[in-house]
Amino acid sequence: MSAQQIEAGKTQGIDAYRMDACKLSFNQEFDAVFINAALHWITETDSMLHCVQQSLIANGNFVGEFGGKGNVYALYSALENILVSRGYESEEFMLPKYFPSTEEFSDKLENNGFKVEFIEVSERPTPLSGDIAN
Repeated sequence: MSAQQIEAGKTQGIDAYRMDACKLSFNQEFDAVFINAALHWITETDSMLHCVQQSLIANGNFVGEFGGKGNVYALYSALENILVSRGYESEEFMLPKYFPSTEEFSDKLENNGFKVEFIEVSERPTPLSGDIAN
């Protein structure tokens, strides 16, 4: 979320914040926490889930949307193969990422105090073209 989006939300009376999800300092302040397209970049998942849980009031809701198991696997594999063939080590270029299965993430949620009511993987293939497709 950009600074402009945060400010636009505030002008509409919405409490909106942009901060490190692993360092939230709220204590039972929100009815809901929504994270969109960011969870797969958070490798300290348990820390983030603990912070989100602490931020919610009793019976609050957490909604997260992110890439699941297998997401962008072909792209990451191709990138790794190309860069390793050019002398790079895998650890030098791979971005932090976390693409769990529904079972794995359900377990993490439950281990951090959440009751999972709904979780699913929705197939949304990203078409590749040009140099990336090759």
